[in-house]
Amino acid sequence: HLSVASFLLFYQCLLWKGQQHCRVYPAIAMPSTPSSRKSAATEKILDLPLESAEGTYGMTLLEVEDGTAKAEKKKGASIGSSVFNLSNTILGSGTLAMAYAVKTTGIGIFAILLGLVACMADFGIGLLIQSVELIHSKTEVQYPDVGRNAMGTAGRLLASLSVILQQFGACCAYVVIIADVLTPIIQMIITDPYSPLCERWFWQLLIVLLIIFPLCLLKKMDSLKYTSFVALGLIAAYTLAVFVVGSYTAAHPGLRSSFIDGFANETVIRSVCANVVNASVPTSNITTNCSGPGNDVIFFRGSVDFINALPIISFSFLCHMNVFPIYAELAHKSPKRMAKVTHGSMGVCFSVYFVAGVFGYLIFLEATKGDLLKNFLTSGTPIATLMDVLRVGFGVALIFSYPVVIFECRHCVDELCFGHRPYSFKRYLVLNIIIIGLSTIVGILVSSVTTVLGLVGSTCSPLIVFILPAAFYLKLDTSPRFSSKRVISWIMLVFGILLIPLCIAGWVYGLALPNPCS
Repeated sequence: HLSVASFLLFYQCLLWKGQQHCRVYPAIAMPSTPSSRKSAATEKILDLPLESAEGTYGMTLLEVEDGTAKAEKKKGASIGSSVFNLSNTILGSGTLAMAYAVKTTGIGIFAILLGLVACMADFGIGLLIQSVELIHSKTEVQYPDVGRNAMGTAGRLLASLSVILQQFGACCAYVVIIADVLTPIIQMIITDPYSPLCERWFWQLLIVLLIIFPLCLLKKMDSLKYTSFVALGLIAAYTLAVFVVGSYTAAHPGLRSSFIDGFANETVIRSVCANVVNASVPTSNITTNCSGPGNDVIFFRGSVDFINALPIISFSFLCHMNVFPIYAELAHKSPKRMAKVTHGSMGVCFSVYFVAGVFGYLIFLEATKGDLLKNFLTSGTPIATLMDVLRVGFGVALIFSYPVVIFECRHCVDELCFGHRPYSFKRYLVLNIIIIGLSTIVGILVSSVTTVLGLVGSTCSPLIVFILPAAFYLKLDTSPRFSSKRVISWIMLVFGILLIPLCIAGWVYGLALPNPCS
């Protein structure tokens, strides 16, 4: 029986003409069986398929040991790890800005906008995955590939440039926020007022060089699932703390003024560094331009200021360019399994944004800043001590999120400049150096995260979240003209087109008439 099995296995390999990879063990220990019985091992060898040369479909190499045939399934990312990675690309700098979005819109309008954008972002990801399936490509598909198949060179360029600018802007925002949340803590222990340790740029460079850059050299996104877990845990801790403090403040509104008077109007670092930097600026002058929190909770704000929240919310749900590598690495990938990943990630992110936004707003009301952590002083009260711990935690979370965000930016630059050339570590290293270096420079020069989020969220975010997924799907799909999915796609396309000029107007309005409490 062993001879027959070996002959048939060799014959099967020859028939595949070298396209299938076959590994055969010349000596196999098998129990003796009567000649009239068919060997179980022989039956398994004849029935099990071999893996294709590309290693994408089917079973892996046959291994026959001790009379049994074993088929190992190809490993891939689980739904859980994919949810972590996708959520990690969504959550980040937007979490800190949600409270400011609530302040500009009111709680009611914020909830409506947040839910609407979350549902449309989820639907857009589904359109992209359906577009990937319509292409029928045997290789891994990225956002520019979908654009090329749908609209030719113009679609490829539009998708590539949108993703590059969007992710680059997110990287810049991360560098800004890392300095916002970490340097105040570090500056508290500085004894030399003229030391470079007092400078934001020093810590930005140090963190980028020693932590972010090595993490960005990881080749696969699934390799970041553990750092994604840590990052999401830290963001969850921040959200929980905001929920507790916000609930307590709402129940005891008389304490709000003491919070603001004590540490909320402006983050003034009580350190040697701050004393040198702000020696000529009286502390009283720092807070006179802000009218304070007030006591009125606004649910529907009748003001054009709500336009400023649109870019922030649009930016905060953007993850569409990171869907492709996550889908490619998903075990037993299919649109249904990817839908579970998408729904899970959007549900997590909506919950985090809603809690962080509403309860962060309830703490400071009209004194809420674009970066909520900048409302808190770094010492003086138990709450300040708690927020100091969360500053460090949130900074670590953003450090771990940066490599996930840069993944698709780097890929699009590579594909746009070098096409589909084979992987080269030298090219990979150079691209990392260029992208990380430029984003660090911009992050050092720009001090306000709302400036970055407003610009990117007004232009690239509507393109990637609403316009391009709908346009690509409508171009590739051949279903009836008035099918429900096509009708919703048209609505989302028109919504995205109208959103861009509206968001740009809001961003320019915010720059022209800045809010002293923002």
